[in-house]
Amino acid sequence: MFTHRVYAEFENQIEYIKDKEFDEQKGEVMILEYLSKNEFITRREVERLCGFSSTTSKRVLKALRDKEEIILVGESKSSKYTLKN
Repeated sequence: MFTHRVYAEFENQIEYIKDKEFDEQKGEVMILEYLSKNEFITRREVERLCGFSSTTSKRVLKALRDKEEIILVGESKSSKYTLKN
């Protein structure tokens, strides 16, 4: 049997994971909305727009690419993303 503290910590972890997933889904929507009004977005712009870290921005952009909603244009520091037509 677990103590109250263990249950509380477990519940906090669940809430953190739920919040993280929700934030990333919300970020995807924000990115797509931004791209509906602008031709391109960069990873750094995603960081500013969504308040994400570099790692989270990369993960969310990759998820959108995997869903074939956006495409990568350019390479390295000049890379940017646009909506897939």
